[in-house]
Amino acid sequence: MLFSKLIASFALLASQVHALPNSATQVESASDSVLDSRTIPSVLRQHAAKAIKAFSDPRLTMFHSGLGASLAARMAKERNLQTVEMTIATAIQKDPNTYRDTLAKYCIPKANFCDIRGDEAEWIQVWDIICEEWSERPLERTRLLYPTVQKPSATSFYMRKEEPNLIRRHIEIDVEKVQVP
Repeated sequence: MLFSKLIASFALLASQVHALPNSATQVESASDSVLDSRTIPSVLRQHAAKAIKAFSDPRLTMFHSGLGASLAARMAKERNLQTVEMTIATAIQKDPNTYRDTLAKYCIPKANFCDIRGDEAEWIQVWDIICEEWSERPLERTRLLYPTVQKPSATSFYMRKEEPNLIRRHIEIDVEKVQVP
């Protein structure tokens, strides 16, 4: 009796093993499709809010449009202000383990993100979330910098996510048009 149960167990196991893909390439492609599912972590918003709260001063926030992250960061430093990109970079640097699978993975330049992951829409969605959280940070007033030659684009993060939230919250926005080198 015991022997027949053992034989039946092995037969069942053998049939399950036989149902697995035969070649290593089939196994790799099956696992790759799981890895490529590219879903934004559900804790991204919480991590963004936590990082922004921990590593920024609500009196020193600066928004920008049409400048690019590095030029905006340089101009923010000159004015003793902070951009969202500076804040997120500080959070990742100070607490890499907490933000390893959220902010560190997604908060990279769009070109790099698209080279690695290939999905611009996902990058935009992530930054929409982060920008919404950033626009919750100022308490009474903030500053917006943009080039003298253009106004913020209607499709920019600032116009779509940040400004509407700042206006809704009755935050004063000091606008500064800047010369772009």
